[in-house]
Amino acid sequence: MATNITEKDKTLQEVIDWCEQLEVEGLRLANALLMQRDMAAYGVVKGQINAYEKTADHCRSMLGHSVPMYSLEQLEHERRKAWQEGYAAGWKDQECDFPQYTSENPYPETIE
Repeated sequence: MATNITEKDKTLQEVIDWCEQLEVEGLRLANALLMQRDMAAYGVVKGQINAYEKTADHCRSMLGHSVPMYSLEQLEHERRKAWQEGYAAGWKDQECDFPQYTSENPYPETIE
């Protein structure tokens, strides 16, 4: 799985390229089926071509607009920081983002 914006955009571009390749192959097949007057198979292939086209368009719309993907360590750091700030402000566990069963500070090392 992509871990940053550059990797995510690279992955999206790979999907776009793959969809475009399948779209071209599908168009060739659709033309051959049309010449043979096999309208049922032609309709199926045109549906597949449309799906590849829509997938590629959707991936293009996401290029460059990626939200950074955080590691578990970064998320844990932010959670500890938020808990410490809330605890320092006098919040109770129920007011913090913790499950109901939490009754004490899960990060005792953050309290001085």
